[in-house]
Amino acid sequence: MADAAYTFEPGTPEAAAYVAAHLRDQDREELAVMHPGEDAERLLLDALHGARWCNVVRVEGRPALIYGVTDTAHAGIGVPWLLATPDLYRIKDAVRERAHDEVRLMAQTYVVLFHQVHCRNRFAIRWLEHLGFTIDRERPVGPTRALYNFWMGDIARV
Repeated sequence: MADAAYTFEPGTPEAAAYVAAHLRDQDREELAVMHPGEDAERLLLDALHGARWCNVVRVEGRPALIYGVTDTAHAGIGVPWLLATPDLYRIKDAVRERAHDEVRLMAQTYVVLFHQVHCRNRFAIRWLEHLGFTIDRERPVGPTRALYNFWMGDIARV
């Protein structure tokens, strides 16, 4: 089946609010583990405002996913992130191809890209592996040991 009509554009607070209100269940669960008790919209707006760059992908005019990369307090480390609505599945093949270019740009900006993914978020784990990230399944982290660290780059240099 062909992907639905979609557009890439800069992230906006309106798009962040829409995605937060319509998150995939896996993303909602991941946020609950990473940021217990915090509001998804507030988290996404903070990520948008703190991002070095942020884009939204719209499917038939509706925000389907929002992603970006954020600096950390540690020089050379960037935090890539992506949150989506179920509409992601309608455009996943096209987005996956563009994602390679986006991650390449991120990797040129940072020595290491580093973040965490929920151990049950199989779609995201497969996506990250496809993009070339290393997933550490051997040492789950977080208060419930439900998160895997993932990274790309020379982690020994930071």
